Formats: sequence, structure tokens, C-alpha cells
Amino acid sequence: MGRMQVDYLAKRLNGKGNLLEIRGLAGVSVDDEIHAGIVDELKKYAGMKIVGSVHGDWTQTVAQKQVAGILPTLPKIDGVVTQGGDGFGAAQAIKAAGWPMPIIILGNRQKELAWWAEQKKTGYETMSVTIPPGASSFAFWVTADSGGQEVAARYPHAGARSEAGGTGCRAREDASGRAREQEIHA
Repeated sequence: MGRMQVDYLAKRLNGKGNLLEIRGLAGVSVDDEIHAGIVDELKKYAGMKIVGSVHGDWTQTVAQKQVAGILPTLPKIDGVVTQGGDGFGAAQAIKAAGWPMPIIILGNRQKELAWWAEQKKTGYETMSVTIPPGASSFAFWVTADSGGQEVAARYPHAGARSEAGGTGCRAREDASGRAREQEIHA
């Protein structure tokens, strides 16, 4: 998941830029693994570096508070790497500080996806990443928001491919290099 984010940002930023990292819960192995993936992948891009890091605890409110606290100490931010679920909080802190909106890698929560849909109207582009059990949340919100429309057409930018039909949804992810599927039925 971390490697995928760095590769996406490197492509979008032409291999140059300052990144803010929003980590999950300190001391949790998943947080450590995603962080290690980010750090390892950054070695491929000499022009990119992490200029600040906070623990958002995988929540929007904590991430917003932590990002708001670190922003005054940072240079311009070009991209934000996250662990899913805290991108909206980062966006709120950045907006409140009056900073230009960087490319924020988003998770799969409803507020994040709704914010992205609004930003997309102005040309804002990013991607959404998640890992199981996050696929369940992603599939639920995409299905709920699809209104019966073909989900792939409505969310072509999503990091996970989702298909909705009737009262069910299937999400496919490849964040770790392995195909995974989860199905949800409402």
C-alpha cells in the first residue's frame, strides 16, 4: 500500500516533491509495514522526501488535529501519503490553514469520497487506497452512493474496483500484489 502511493505521487509529481506522511497507530505492525513500504519506495525517487510525519490513528479527527499542529513547521507540501481513513482530516487542516491543496491519497470513508467528488469538479485528481477489512467499508459506501448506477463508470478513479448489482457489491483490491475480493450484501 505504501509503495503504491509513492509510485502514484512520483508519477504525478514528476519524481520531485515534499511529502507529509500520516501514519496509523503507533506500535501497530500494520502501521510499521505501510511506513516501511513508503520509505523503501522513496529510495527510487531522489527528488522526493518526507518532510513531516504524524500519527493520525486512522481517524479523520485525530489526523486533522495532528496535521494542523505540524503544518506551521513544514515547507510547501506537494503530496500526502496516508494509511486510509485520514485523508479527509488532512484536507480539512490544510484548507483551514489556507495552504494550496496537495495531492492527498485518500482512503475509503464516505466523507473522503464525498470530498473527492466535490474536488474532482475543479479538476483535482488523486487516488483511493485501502486494505481489507477496509474493502468492506469501501464496497458499502460505493454501493450505497451508486444509486443503482454502474459503479465502475461512476468511480473510475477508485483504487479498488467495485461492482454493484441489486443489493450487493464486490470489491477487488491489489494493494499487496495479491488479488483479494470481498462481497457485501445490504
